Amino acid sequence: MKASQLKFLGIGGVIWFSVIIALAGIVTPNYSHVSQAISELGEPGAPYQWIVNFGGFVPLGVAIMISAIASYKFSESETRSKTIPALFGLTSLAVIIAGLFPTDPGGRRDTTIGIIHAFAGVSILSLAAVTPLATIFFDTLKSAGIGFKIYSIATALALVGLFLMTPNAVFSELVTLQRAVLGDWFSVWYGMLGIHQRGFLLIYCAWLVSFLAR
Repeated sequence: MKASQLKFLGIGGVIWFSVIIALAGIVTPNYSHVSQAISELGEPGAPYQWIVNFGGFVPLGVAIMISAIASYKFSESETRSKTIPALFGLTSLAVIIAGLFPTDPGGRRDTTIGIIHAFAGVSILSLAAVTPLATIFFDTLKSAGIGFKIYSIATALALVGLFLMTPNAVFSELVTLQRAVLGDWFSVWYGMLGIHQRGFLLIYCAWLVSFLAR
């Protein structure tokens, strides 16, 4: 498959996921894009759970996997780094797992499946946060212009910051950090999980599309 075809499929997968999540959130009764996690659209009992999980998360994982293939197969360097494809590959695996193992109702972590989903979510956030920064240190972007390198650094810093400030964090250490940083605003921010996730994915997916479109 040609580079242009792989890039088109990767970008198309990102756009498709965005459309599915937006539409599912609109038509799901009493769903809040502000306070509720994206995963709650695919929780057991949700009206469009199968569409969100298998028509949203899984295709997005495949799109990121295509990014892994494209970043390695069409690298301009004679000695192609495996680091960036590995990061994309692990991210795609985590996204697919998040789709195959839906969150517990209300975004809780009461069952084994819910716990698996939660750790897949943490993996997605952490891997997505470090990938833009990692690209400038390896062969993939050594020939890229200074503008895209600065963009990648800014993206990484924004994603790392959002990762550390994730509402409903799995690790208690992050909750303690957030309380220290936010003070009286902690309870307000804690109720904005939906905004946080959408902002995080918007920043990451915008960078991913830019990466593929180079």
